[in-house]
Amino acid sequence: MADYDRPVPSADEAAEHLRALAHATSHFQDPGETYWVLGDLGAIASRLREALVNVASAHMNHRDLAHTDDGSQLEGRQHAYEAAMALRRASVLLEDVGRHVDDAQSHSGRIAWHEATTAGEREGPEREPRATVTHRGTKRAGRSRPGPTL
Repeated sequence: MADYDRPVPSADEAAEHLRALAHATSHFQDPGETYWVLGDLGAIASRLREALVNVASAHMNHRDLAHTDDGSQLEGRQHAYEAAMALRRASVLLEDVGRHVDDAQSHSGRIAWHEATTAGEREGPEREPRATVTHRGTKRAGRSRPGPTL
């Protein structure tokens, strides 16, 4: 059950649920379910980004309490700052992840999944593919959308 006031058990539970999701997505019986899973993955990316920003803020807000194991407050504060900056960089990358997952879901939503055919059903004239649908910045005027910048 979700625990909105205790970050450690909440993180443990989220990690276990993501482990189960990783296992479950290794075998789709119905490829149409990918659309719904992508929607949830987009939400997960957004919430993970928010959690990283929150943990970064905790490092910065409490940096006066940070010390190394040998007692150096100066070095402890520096480590708190570096941890916060690394988390903020990771959160920026997750924004890109979220956008790419949203794009993938949009494309997935345009797919009409058909039942598998047997060899005998495949005989006959090939059908013409449907027109390609463009979507926000994926392919326009023969140019691909650039990937994330690091």
